[in-house]
Amino acid sequence: MDLHQLETIHKRNPQPSTPTTLTAARDLLRRLTLHDTSKALMWLNQKYYEKGNKADSMLSRHLKHCIESKRISQVRTPKETLSNFPEQMGEVFQRYFENLYNHIPLNPTKATENQVLTVNFLKDLSH
Repeated sequence: MDLHQLETIHKRNPQPSTPTTLTAARDLLRRLTLHDTSKALMWLNQKYYEKGNKADSMLSRHLKHCIESKRISQVRTPKETLSNFPEQMGEVFQRYFENLYNHIPLNPTKATENQVLTVNFLKDLSH
């Protein structure tokens, strides 16, 4: 049933279950409308720059190809399988950067010396 029919039924014969059905139908309609609107805005922005003045249209075409070429569609998991699920991709990137930035220095004495020099330098800057 569509929203209009549900509202008509509810006006003619109000029952305790019809408001929940009516609310669910309205929510669905709202979500679909938002989705359609966002797609229309995306196309509007793209067409505006593609059909605009020459500099904007050239930039638009260049950026469109750059964005498409840099998009990461899948990653290799630690189990050596390819995954295109956003949650798994996020976990893979999170583990990668944790390992990258939380490493044990190869030369602990030199690293400690560098840390002391850095802290002293920052203290000197703040005074």
